[in-house]
Amino acid sequence: MSEVILEVKNLTKEYKGQGFEVKALKNISFKINKGEFVVIMGTSGSGKSTLLNILSALDAPSSGTIKLNGELQEKLFKEPNASFYRQKNIGFVFQAYNLLKDLTVEDNIVIPLILQNMNREMIDERLEEILNVLGLTKWRKHRPTQLSGGQQQRVAIGRAIISQPPIILADEPTGNLDFNTSNEVLESLYEMKNRFNQTVLLVTHDPTVANYGDRVLFFHDGEIVGEYECRSENDLESILNIFKKITERSKIQ
Repeated sequence: MSEVILEVKNLTKEYKGQGFEVKALKNISFKINKGEFVVIMGTSGSGKSTLLNILSALDAPSSGTIKLNGELQEKLFKEPNASFYRQKNIGFVFQAYNLLKDLTVEDNIVIPLILQNMNREMIDERLEEILNVLGLTKWRKHRPTQLSGGQQQRVAIGRAIISQPPIILADEPTGNLDFNTSNEVLESLYEMKNRFNQTVLLVTHDPTVANYGDRVLFFHDGEIVGEYECRSENDLESILNIFKKITERSKIQ
């Protein structure tokens, strides 16, 4: 029986200002199981990144609820609760890598463990495993500027998963990479997810990237307008067809 790790119910986000009001999210509801790889796919401005910001407690919703492991997160968006929640539950992978350029590969990866005051022996043990699995041992003393884009993104993945958070949020993680490098990075992310039984929620507008997911949620104009469960070798074609219809709908509007 699948275990629900994250449940979002009637999530709404409105931005208001003088003379304008924008609904970035409109009563979004979905559930994600532990260990699942879920892709959020939609056109630009459909609310994908807004959702990630809320799930990571970087922004607060206008209304709606979030449950983590069945527990309602009522005080999630107030400090210091938000910072504690991120440190304990969330790993981030960004399109721009966000590595510290003056630190080595290994120092960038272990930052979350240092912030948690983990003992050095445990840090070194986890670091060796991460470097080995991600194929970064040879570059452990290199700095980000000495690495390729794909290598930098693998470092970012290592940093995101080393504290073994239950949820990984990835915002367009292959947006700056070529096709082959993107596949390598996605395979690394998938391998690490399986190794640590983590849940991945990945945002993309690329159907090829979406094909790596167990399930795809299609966003348009702040709403979930479709869902697809990946099961066969024909998944990419099906994802492309659904996304094409969403894109055409966007152009009409």
